[in-house]
Amino acid sequence: MLQYPNARQMKWVLLMFSSLLTLMLLLGSDLHSSSDGNDYVGFPFRFYSYFGGKRHIAFRHQFDLFALLADLLILLLLSLVALMRPGKKQ
Repeated sequence: MLQYPNARQMKWVLLMFSSLLTLMLLLGSDLHSSSDGNDYVGFPFRFYSYFGGKRHIAFRHQFDLFALLADLLILLLLSLVALMRPGKKQ
């Protein structure tokens, strides 16, 4: 039987979540707009895109809320799974 995390463990979950979020944003970003390219942010789902360069595109920025929520949910689940442990027998 699994135990629910207590307040101390929830602090670790939030710390792991924010660390994983920062790491995934840094590693999952593809930033090339400074060299006439495109920027993409998000891993495993890309939730923000910027289309750079000398193109005549009506919408240069693209944001996908569902992809962002999916990324956050995956990272939160990974944080919770990392701290789950089987309960002790009483």
